[in-house]
Amino acid sequence: MKLFVDDVDLALNKRFQKVIELGTELEISEADKLLELYLKENFTIAVNGVNKPITFLGKEFEKNAMYVYLEVKNIDEIQNVSIRAAMLMDVFLEQENIVKMNVSGQNKSFISTYGNDKTLLKFGS
Repeated sequence: MKLFVDDVDLALNKRFQKVIELGTELEISEADKLLELYLKENFTIAVNGVNKPITFLGKEFEKNAMYVYLEVKNIDEIQNVSIRAAMLMDVFLEQENIVKMNVSGQNKSFISTYGNDKTLLKFGS
């Protein structure tokens, strides 16, 4: 997941009422824990109708962007994926999140917006 650091900082500050300072020397010790909690509240995934837990693997910074690495385990065959992608919509009503997936060579994508942050992507023949 690629996010802009300033936007995520603002969202975390608002949600947890703490100054987080992501990617700086002042980043608070619980930043990863709070970021993970925020993402789990705003990004959900279900495969074939079964909600899947998301594991936060870590983050890295590149200029004003942040890459967040997440993992979903124990998936066999994918027929459909239900996704809710509401990151930053609590701060920016005009926020758009682009979700792209490739399953067995099939590319699917959608743009989530405020009030339309969920989709069902179908895969297979």
